[in-house]
Amino acid sequence: DAYCYKKQVSASYSKWIVRKEGAELVNDTLKKYVRFRELRKEREIPELVEEIRYLDSAIDLKQKVKAMAQALDLEESQIDVNYGHPHITHALMLANGIDFETGEMTNYAKIDEVEDILSQTDEQAIVWVYWRRFGEELHKRLGDDSVLVNGGMTDKQKTEAIDGFKSGKYKYLVASIGSIAEGHNLQHCRISIVANQWYDVIKDLQSRGRIERNGQKNNMVQIRLVCEKSLEEDVLFVLQKKMSLREAHDYLRSAIDRKIRRY
Repeated sequence: DAYCYKKQVSASYSKWIVRKEGAELVNDTLKKYVRFRELRKEREIPELVEEIRYLDSAIDLKQKVKAMAQALDLEESQIDVNYGHPHITHALMLANGIDFETGEMTNYAKIDEVEDILSQTDEQAIVWVYWRRFGEELHKRLGDDSVLVNGGMTDKQKTEAIDGFKSGKYKYLVASIGSIAEGHNLQHCRISIVANQWYDVIKDLQSRGRIERNGQKNNMVQIRLVCEKSLEEDVLFVLQKKMSLREAHDYLRSAIDRKIRRY
């Protein structure tokens, strides 16, 4: 009974702190971001610039519509097929050049774009992918200069691959966003490319955080590749909205927890 009472008092006190100091916490958050911007403006800490590149990788879908129209003896405009059909996963696979029926690459627009970006710099870079097939094909295209990390590898294999990237053995790290998006310090690198868009805002933020860490001395750039007029545009909109809310929530939550632990 005493334990339950203590928990109830603690919960009530926590709510009181949130009510009483909510405005103060919001002000702290605003001050933090203002100071953060000032430090970046004064070049005391590195800056991260996000660049979004839109490209038309819808060739595979257009070919499917054309073939369907011919089979049904209809005009292409009469075929109601879009990136929302038949399923979100299928639509996003198509946007990244993957045939959802066979799992094979049918369009290399994004892979070509990644190669073009990397050819313009001598620096190391991380390329984040969501689809394993896409990552394998990109790794194959980049050759021995790259190393691939995905969910099908053991922890030992992942560690060896990441250590090879850190040591400079590999110039490019092609990584599944679900396999090493958290807990790895890769601040020796300043270029991050997000090749495949997905709705998971936490993994997205964590992948960016691999280069945006203490010890980073150079300005950073993160490039997103988005298939124009596809479901990826909706994904990007959702991510941008969630990111601002998530960052604010995380800071406020940690500030509240610190105050609760003091008492």
